[in-house]
Amino acid sequence: MNKYIPRDCSLKGRPFHLFRLLIQYHEPELCSLLDTKKITPDSYALNWLGSLFAYYCSIEVTQAIWDGYLQQADPFFIYFLMLIILVNTKEFILAQESDSKEEVIRFLENTPSSLNIEDIEDLFSLAQYYCSKTPASFRKDNHHLFGSTLLGIKDDDADLSQALCLAVSVSEILQANQLQGEGVRFFVVDCRPAEQYNAGHLSTAFHLDSDLMLQNPSEFAQSVKSLLEAQKQSIESGSIAGGEHLCFMGSGREEEDMYMNMVLAHFLQKNKEYVSIASGGFMALHSTWQILMWMGQKMDYGHWIASTSGSRSSINSSVDVSICNKIVTKV
Repeated sequence: MNKYIPRDCSLKGRPFHLFRLLIQYHEPELCSLLDTKKITPDSYALNWLGSLFAYYCSIEVTQAIWDGYLQQADPFFIYFLMLIILVNTKEFILAQESDSKEEVIRFLENTPSSLNIEDIEDLFSLAQYYCSKTPASFRKDNHHLFGSTLLGIKDDDADLSQALCLAVSVSEILQANQLQGEGVRFFVVDCRPAEQYNAGHLSTAFHLDSDLMLQNPSEFAQSVKSLLEAQKQSIESGSIAGGEHLCFMGSGREEEDMYMNMVLAHFLQKNKEYVSIASGGFMALHSTWQILMWMGQKMDYGHWIASTSGSRSSINSSVDVSICNKIVTKV
């Protein structure tokens, strides 16, 4: 069962930190309420995940869940089954806001026991819908949670317990902008200072200078309003820049991205769904873009990085000159 029950399935284990990020991505209001009560997923879902619901469900229901889960051939699908079970409790939990932490945990913990065989089809259908609305990086970046213990988690892997939100790889962002029709599409918000943005940026990104949040709150509020309107219009017009999933991009340097993290927190506090961060920021984007250029994919990706100034020093001073010359410049 190593393939279908994640490693480190224990109190404060990584699988539960990841589950919280998934809840926050899809149901920020519910996540915020549980956070306020200091109710972490491991406090109620430890046996959901550790037994694949067998601890609470009847044999008949357990068998139906296991059959469906195994047919998916996707170990991460258990996360979406758990998410649907949790989402179905949302109205009750919001209505019982005055209940104690212990009462809520006890209620949540036993929720799977109310499942009937007739519920399974809808459970899987809804789980597939939420799955389709989740970035692929959710799986790709956490694949090590499943499988042999010999494939252990690297010491330098990001601490999920400290993550502000789900992270999305820059390669997924680039590929998503190539999609036609269905699929997760991103509205990228570049939070770097204007000087860095003008030197080089993803050509479809909306610029929101995160410094404004402290330096000029009223201008920042107006910029956020413009951002949401631009997102709405780009979706309605079918623009390649359009996407209902907000992905925030910083420089990729921790000391420079402090304000961006504050902007992220602002959107999360507003219970905005589908909020993510670009892994590695613009530095990772530019490195990925360079690799794609070397691989001869200029026709597909060569136009994705744009510059609105004559200076490229802040993009990457060590970049090969021949590659720098391929950056689209608007002067």
